Amino acid sequence: MPTPACLIDWVKYQKNCDSLLTRIKKNGICLRAMTKTHKTIEGTLYQLYGSQGIQNLDLKQLQDTNKIVISTMTEAEFFASHGFTDILYPYPPSVDKLKRAYELTKAGKRMSFSVDNLDVLENLEKFAAEKDVQFRVYIDMDPCEHRTGIEPNNPLGLELAKRISQSKHLILHGIYVHAGNSYHSTKSEEIKKVAQLERDLVVGFKEKLKEHGYDVPVVAVGSTPTATQMADNMQGVNEFHPGNYTCFDAHQAAIGTCSLDDCAATVLTRVVSTHQVPYPRMVIDAGGFALSKDLGPTHIVNQEHPYDKRQFGVVVGHPELWITSVSQEVGIIVASPNHQLDVTKFPVGTLLRIIPNHSCYSSYCYEKLYIVKDDTVIDQWKTCPRH
Repeated sequence: MPTPACLIDWVKYQKNCDSLLTRIKKNGICLRAMTKTHKTIEGTLYQLYGSQGIQNLDLKQLQDTNKIVISTMTEAEFFASHGFTDILYPYPPSVDKLKRAYELTKAGKRMSFSVDNLDVLENLEKFAAEKDVQFRVYIDMDPCEHRTGIEPNNPLGLELAKRISQSKHLILHGIYVHAGNSYHSTKSEEIKKVAQLERDLVVGFKEKLKEHGYDVPVVAVGSTPTATQMADNMQGVNEFHPGNYTCFDAHQAAIGTCSLDDCAATVLTRVVSTHQVPYPRMVIDAGGFALSKDLGPTHIVNQEHPYDKRQFGVVVGHPELWITSVSQEVGIIVASPNHQLDVTKFPVGTLLRIIPNHSCYSSYCYEKLYIVKDDTVIDQWKTCPRH
């Protein structure tokens, strides 16, 4: 095996996909698969249909039920070229992205965008009118993360709904929220509270729009933490759009979304050098371009996940090891607190597997993912090209 390499545990990946599908179907909710964690066709099909459904999948079924949410227009083009037709770009689109989206609509794809201010909406409407094309629009809500989205009491929400409804080229299709604030939780109970607030936010806004005469067919929620620690009351929600749950990562395990044993994605690396002075350390061939430089949940402080100290992932099966530094191509491993590192136990060439802090960042570094079962590679999945 070449190193560094991104490995996907086949059994865990299927289990994670099946578990979410079961959970949301019990609540009468459909999945819009977020693809950015793995950026592969195969991985997305398992998200949408599960390990059982994919065995009997036919082309017509794919055309009828293939809702995805992408993170770049390159992803949109990649998935469209493989038969996906219902594509959501969940950020305010710039004009260059609209031009690429127009080419996809000419090829019969249904493109949706989220908006959160009038300038974006006016550019979208103007472009659609010039090209005589229709785009579906989601109004993006802010779950108190203050990234994109509008606050529920902001009168801008009603104004956006009004403008979209008046347009001949835009369709008021949905309300969208992504509870990125759930990643700041410290335990599963906190996540569940965020999940309920997430649901109440979008359902409340839908009711507000309805009072003013605007009907919105889709009410969409879903970060990975709030999808796995789902709110008790999901009434009114009909679309979920998480993505990281397919692989999970060290961040998710630290905040209570999953356990480290649930993490399907690992980075395979080799020890390339060892040193005793000035302190025992190992050098591995996985650096920032293999693991990313995401430090994980630095707000978490506990013995199992001591993120008050710098750590760039969790070394599988070796709690005594810490990845304390990464440059572009290499990482440095030392002893974790209360442990000692005996480098003679890890000679040059030793293979290690690392659960990345953020699997979406890490998998983005690779052109292909190795699918493994019982430590044997059984498949390779080609990832979407970069931006």
